[in-house]
Amino acid sequence: MPASAPAEQAELVSARSTLIPLGFVILALLMLALIPVLMQSRTREARALATEEIQPARRQLAVIQLALAREMSGLRGFLLTGEPLFLEQYVERRQAEERAFQQLKTHVQHLGPNVIERAEALQRTTARWHASVDETGIVQRQVVPPAFIERIPYEESLYVSALAAAARLDQAIDRREDAHRAAIQRADEQQLLLTV
Repeated sequence: MPASAPAEQAELVSARSTLIPLGFVILALLMLALIPVLMQSRTREARALATEEIQPARRQLAVIQLALAREMSGLRGFLLTGEPLFLEQYVERRQAEERAFQQLKTHVQHLGPNVIERAEALQRTTARWHASVDETGIVQRQVVPPAFIERIPYEESLYVSALAAAARLDQAIDRREDAHRAAIQRADEQQLLLTV
């Protein structure tokens, strides 16, 4: 039996020297299989943010900007013609704007504090403009109060302020989207480096 002990020991050493490199190979293969899956999960989540939050927020902002333009157009049309149809356009577009703001709120919640703050600032600015229009009674009475004619420059400045706030929100969304794209690109580059 003592003669077989060195043979068994040699086999054991040989088995260990085979198992250790084999273990490293298996570990390396597992890493090669798992890293791309983990990285793809990360980029998939990032791409989902773009399609589920950034683009819808941008679309709702466009709806709001169009509504603001058509609201002002309706007010101006009524001032020039006295036709109630133009006030109806103002009211309809204002309702569309309110719906778009509700949808915008749900999307910007995922885009960071700067975008949220800009969206809230836009809503405050448009609310100030609408409150000023409501204060005149023009929509309720469907007549142009003489005092409203004198307020046109003020109303115009509130409208321009709302457009400027919309532009600032658009810029904030652009910055968020640019940062988001850069993060996706970095993740794609890391995945490529780790799998090559």
